[in-house]
Amino acid sequence: MFVLPVSSALHRRALRGAALPRTLAAWVDACESSATPASSNRRDDAAFVPPLDVTETDTSYTATLDMPGLSKEQLEVSVDGRRVVISTVAASTQASADAPKDTAAAAPRTLLRERVAPRYARSFVLPAELEAGAAEARMENGVLTLTLPKRIANGAAKLTVQ
Repeated sequence: MFVLPVSSALHRRALRGAALPRTLAAWVDACESSATPASSNRRDDAAFVPPLDVTETDTSYTATLDMPGLSKEQLEVSVDGRRVVISTVAASTQASADAPKDTAAAAPRTLLRERVAPRYARSFVLPAELEAGAAEARMENGVLTLTLPKRIANGAAKLTVQ
């Protein structure tokens, strides 16, 4: 039995450089091209994890994430205690929800779609509690900047002993 490792680029190069007949090398190339069509190179349901930078001052944190290809309407940001969750809304779901029911019949039909809207998902926990009501999010040129103020401690409360 003869096994050909066609999944690794290193192995494919080794096969091409080896003293194999040309028909065998052509067969490896044919198997590779038929196994992975161009439209299935990336799973549509997979979410990218955007790179994250976090800086800190005495009063707040600033988080910067690269999220190219998105508009601010496609983003969902939530702050709960110390946890920040960033995700995207699917463009097709958002478009169908925003479209009036009367114009649904006049909307163009998609015959071929190779470009898909990117999906991002990221969550992180910061060392201090956050003031969710004062947090700000700004999307500019594919970069999301979050300004997350720290919750100011009110100090110790005095109790009266009864």
